[in-house]
Amino acid sequence: MPADFTRLDPLTGAVASTATAMTVADAAAIAAKAGAAQPAWGAMGPNARRAVLAKAADALLARKDAFVEAMMGEIGATAGWAMFNLT
Repeated sequence: MPADFTRLDPLTGAVASTATAMTVADAAAIAAKAGAAQPAWGAMGPNARRAVLAKAADALLARKDAFVEAMMGEIGATAGWAMFNLT
C-alpha cells in the first residue's frame, strides 16, 4: 500500500496538504502513457501545440486562487511569488 506524503507549512508547521505517494509502478505507467502519446504530439504543428498549451494555461489560471493558496501553505511563498510561478 502506498504511503501518504505530508507537506507542512514551513511558517506554522501545520499540515498544508497530504497526498498518496507514487509507486514505481505508477511512475512506469505514466511514462508509458506519455511515450504512447508522443507520436501524436510530435505530428502536431506549432499552432495546434500552442492551442493545447493555451488551453492548459487557461485551466491553471481558472484555479489560480487555489494554486496560490497551496504554494503559500506548502512552501511559504508570498502571493506575488506564487502567482509569478503560476503564470
